[in-house]
Amino acid sequence: VMMPELDGLETLRELRRLDPSVRAVLSSGYSRIAAAASRAEDEHSRFLKKPYRYQELVSCLRDLLAAAG
Repeated sequence: VMMPELDGLETLRELRRLDPSVRAVLSSGYSRIAAAASRAEDEHSRFLKKPYRYQELVSCLRDLLAAAG
């Protein structure tokens, strides 16, 4: 979620401006960022708190792909 220019949420907003159906998985280990990102979840995005296990990522991706149809 933390990047040099835009953070992950800002990047997602810009991507959604271009394509409202873009799918994304956001991830962070910072509690404050995690709370904001998890509130931003919708049918096209998910939040995965770090650290996570491989199987959690797989499950998250499957859920996101199934929900966005």
